[in-house]
Amino acid sequence: MHDENPLRMSDALSDDPGQIRRMGEEFLDRIVDFWRGTADRPVHPGSSPADFEALGRIGIPAQGRPLDEILDDLARHVLPGVTQVASPRYLGMMNPPPALVAVFAESLTAALNQNCALWHQSPAGAELEKSVLRWFLQLAGLAPESAFGILVNGGSMANITALKLARDRAAGPGVRAGGVRGLPPGAVYLSEEGHYSFEKGMDLVGLGTDALRRVPVDGQFRIEVPRLREMIAEDARRGVRPVAVVGIAGTTNTGSIDSLEALADVAAECGAWFHVDAAYGGAALLLPEYAAPLAGLARADSVALDPHKWMFLPFECAAVLVRDGRQLRAAFGTQPYYYLEQGDSGRTNFFEYGLQGSRSLKALKAWITFQFFGLDYYRTLIRRNIAFAGWLHQRLAGEPDFEAFHRPELGITCFRARPSAGRPRAADFDGERLNEMNRRIHRRIEMEGRFWISITRLRHRDVALRVNFMNYRTRAEHVEELAAALIRMKDEEFAR
Repeated sequence: MHDENPLRMSDALSDDPGQIRRMGEEFLDRIVDFWRGTADRPVHPGSSPADFEALGRIGIPAQGRPLDEILDDLARHVLPGVTQVASPRYLGMMNPPPALVAVFAESLTAALNQNCALWHQSPAGAELEKSVLRWFLQLAGLAPESAFGILVNGGSMANITALKLARDRAAGPGVRAGGVRGLPPGAVYLSEEGHYSFEKGMDLVGLGTDALRRVPVDGQFRIEVPRLREMIAEDARRGVRPVAVVGIAGTTNTGSIDSLEALADVAAECGAWFHVDAAYGGAALLLPEYAAPLAGLARADSVALDPHKWMFLPFECAAVLVRDGRQLRAAFGTQPYYYLEQGDSGRTNFFEYGLQGSRSLKALKAWITFQFFGLDYYRTLIRRNIAFAGWLHQRLAGEPDFEAFHRPELGITCFRARPSAGRPRAADFDGERLNEMNRRIHRRIEMEGRFWISITRLRHRDVALRVNFMNYRTRAEHVEELAAALIRMKDEEFAR
């Protein structure tokens, strides 16, 4: 039932606390209704473009409409088509349910609407970002006295920023003015499992995608360090110098952690920039038991970290951390006339440390959420997700007709249905027929709506079902239900 006195456009311009509160309550009621129902709705909407034709017919009205009517349209035309990320059964890509306290912190961020480009535009915003960055630097093992960083919109931007820094150091200070034309050829070395953002970055910083060397991986999908050394030596004989070596702390496909200490050694030996993409696995820095596999991260020249992944912040909040913080300003510093305040003692102007000009107050939701959760609670949530990945891996390993692709290191496990030797016609299931069967299982999981998992390809040829435990709402009973569903669908597929 609609309010007899609906909120209209004029109320949005009012300073009356009652009107503001009413508007907030309208949105809060919708948020609560949506959040409360996520566990019961299909995780994936199964929508097609045709389902949004009515939405496309809604134009901008000449006169403003009542807010409740607008939100009703939203409920009819938009919300049915969103993926229920807040469902405890959402186990797909790397966008977990956001912490509710962070959701409300984001609302406060929007209300404040600070531009964190210039210190004088938002003194508190700049200082808050510096405080959050100090936390992240300490987690990564980088000294806040000499290291620095900047918050960016995601791991892609963090990785591209790191490539810019690596290029500038390899080419020398004149590259910003003179460009890369005429420079001797250089290469960047990255695992086959590395993120696609490096391809974009190689293009954007002028090194070219042909200069990105994809290094083979081992059975655990970690970079093969001996092969890396061979590739660097082969390039050196052709006059190609190493610009950067990239390690991954938690690959997107399998969550595998490269041998970071060994990669740091290789980078030091050949004089290359050492970057670690810890966009996903960086959350494990909170866990003492991961100190050894992540130890080499502290030797990195730069690190990508995504708190909007496994630290449960809403998009967008990521960071690039740099061992020598002066290199950020050297790479991006500029002096527009209308920012006359820049360079004041002790005042950090973040527009000089990265690509973005207009910058939202990303630090606020990170600061509030970390204060609210505390390190111990974060550790509990992350350990639980890692344990669930290990449990599902063991559960399916004990079943016939499942093949694991790797041993989970973090919260991701990849596997496929594959008929065991004792099954009739087992030999018929190989190659593309096996891939297609696993695609069908994935589609069935999606269409049944109880779970949403992802699908990928490993070893360049094999379709894998990928379950990513990055969800603080998931419980043991949900993992057991998923295992039962996978076993049932696998049996039904083999009975076809």
